[in-house]
Amino acid sequence: MSRTAGNAPSWGILTDIQINDGAMLPSAEPPFKIQMQHYALLVDDGRGVYFRAPAGHGIELITHPYF
Repeated sequence: MSRTAGNAPSWGILTDIQINDGAMLPSAEPPFKIQMQHYALLVDDGRGVYFRAPAGHGIELITHPYF
């Protein structure tokens, strides 16, 4: 994943992070400290990954539902 400040469109306080196949993940730096949250997103194929977003949240990309 890479931030594309000039190539990816952004809106307001959101900055888009371009990921594979042209998909974009909007991200924003909050002006205050917030509690860390965990987000799990179901994606097609490949291997699941887990990473910390710029705002400190845990992002998990999974290829199969937990249940």
